Amino acid sequence: MKILVTGTKGFLGSYIANFLKGKKYDVTGIDVGYFGKCKLKNFDKICTKFKYRSINKDFRNLKTSDLKKYDCIIHLAALSNDPIGNYNKSWTKDINSSGSYNLAKKAKQAGVKLFLFSSSCIMYGVNDTKNYITEETKPNPKTEYAKSKVEAENMISSLASENFSPVFIRNGTIYGLSEYMRFDTVLNDFLLEAYINKKISIFSSGNQWRPVTHIHDVARYFELFLNAEKVDIHNKKFNVGNNNSKIKSLAKEIKKFEKNLKVEILNKKGSDNRTYKVSFKLFKDTFPKFKFNYNISSGSKKMLKQFKLIGINKNTDFNKFIRVKWLLKLIAKKNYLDKKLYVIK
Repeated sequence: MKILVTGTKGFLGSYIANFLKGKKYDVTGIDVGYFGKCKLKNFDKICTKFKYRSINKDFRNLKTSDLKKYDCIIHLAALSNDPIGNYNKSWTKDINSSGSYNLAKKAKQAGVKLFLFSSSCIMYGVNDTKNYITEETKPNPKTEYAKSKVEAENMISSLASENFSPVFIRNGTIYGLSEYMRFDTVLNDFLLEAYINKKISIFSSGNQWRPVTHIHDVARYFELFLNAEKVDIHNKKFNVGNNNSKIKSLAKEIKKFEKNLKVEILNKKGSDNRTYKVSFKLFKDTFPKFKFNYNISSGSKKMLKQFKLIGINKNTDFNKFIRVKWLLKLIAKKNYLDKKLYVIK
């Protein structure tokens, strides 16, 4: 199977491409390179790295002819969080919505059979947590990033045909170590603060619910979709994960094995109030034999041990692992990006 993975210098894309190459898939990666310098030192101490073909290119510039040799596209490239989306709405719409749709349209024209779209449970926004959210729950997006995922799903879904199967994988919050690391997701942030400062600060009430999944399990379930029967996944949406947890419960879980950890709940006005408790029933019914390897406790313990192995410390430059900070640095760089975030040659 020949697979094109977009966003391979990103947090998730780099991990999935490496994972699949290690499983002997024919992998090509593509990335524009925004975050190419946002690498963790010594990552090879905790993860075997496999060499795959890598293209330095904006996926928006791909032509139909560039895609003809692929059986599947795993589309992960995106402006990946709310602060970036809130900074400039047009960027998120152009890349995450229109860009993703145009890529899928070219893929269909090129004869690509399978298009795995990395979507997000963030589209559920604020929901009544007395009931579990299913794939049939109406999205309630509260941010530009969340809206972009809803728009992209709707547009790409319209392309489905007998010979083109889009699949929408609604990930929860992902944590764990990746070569192109992010520390701006909730559990990654908590674990870093616990390791460096022995303190976790929760700016909200901490009562919001999130589905949380370790990055290695995410890579494993993407592989699952690659090999699924068409009838089981064609043009379907899947909530995927294995843990629903309150924000403050994540911190309390870490405190169980970091005894001197201080957890403070600040409950500041204007803090993030998104909350959604997600049902994974469709995924479990479709793939009953799949078992997640990590829960919050085991995944967190592993990550803290890995911090030590790779030498994370207070002198590490963490700003490059906060996506909005790094992107704004690139924007300020003279003659590097244009107004639509294309790299100026």
